[in-house]
Amino acid sequence: MRGQPHSASSSDPPGPLSPAILPMRRWGVRRIVATLPGWPLFLQGAVAPFLLFPWAFPWLTALSALAVVAGWFVLRATQGWFTRRSPLDWCILLLLCSLPLAVWAAPMLDDAGDIGPVTALSRIFLGVTLFYALLNSLSTPSQMGWVAAGLVLVGVAVSFVGLYRTDWNVGKLTLLTPLYQHLPNPPQAGQGLTGEVQPGFFHPNMIAAILILLIPPVGSLTLALRRGWQRGALLLPLALMTGMLLLTQSRLGIAALALGLMLGWLRAHP
Repeated sequence: MRGQPHSASSSDPPGPLSPAILPMRRWGVRRIVATLPGWPLFLQGAVAPFLLFPWAFPWLTALSALAVVAGWFVLRATQGWFTRRSPLDWCILLLLCSLPLAVWAAPMLDDAGDIGPVTALSRIFLGVTLFYALLNSLSTPSQMGWVAAGLVLVGVAVSFVGLYRTDWNVGKLTLLTPLYQHLPNPPQAGQGLTGEVQPGFFHPNMIAAILILLIPPVGSLTLALRRGWQRGALLLPLALMTGMLLLTQSRLGIAALALGLMLGWLRAHP
């Protein structure tokens, strides 16, 4: 109505489209998007395995990346924006500026035995797009709770699998060396020195790459909860994931976690 003030800020992206303004076509894109409010996160979950292990299915990895980019254009066409804004946008831009360093530091090998430049780029792309998929999909406390529970379960599962099926490399952080003899899968003499992964086992960097995507959101959720018992329930899986990350001795993963903690502290104490 003319003359009536508009309460929403003009800089804010529009919310989900009302069914009243959707086209009447039964299978229109906007209608499908409106009935599946969390579809960016479901899409991200479907393509995550191919982006995480690009050497296994190269063509599916390329198609997965194209599907994620196509999802941004679907958001632009149906909602009017590619993604919601976040206070961490500048931090993510800084991360993307480090891509040349990640490619330079990665060995020229892209297979299950090590992390090459294609794998490094694919996993950084996965981490960034996963963040924005969460941002664009979650709008209610119930949705956030279900996603948080899923992240915790995945992190605990990866940690337990890592304890039993990681091909340990114990030559980087000597302070942790005495701990490995108490693990379910203690390293053997000379293990990790050749750079080759035993059949049926995972490279430590692979486990670290997954955990570094899960620890920050679980940690943020732990700090955001108001009830003490809820925080206590998340401290154990958070400690398990963090301890497993340290045991991988992935220096880049540990540095990324330290950087995330520093940025989180700066955000909480401006």
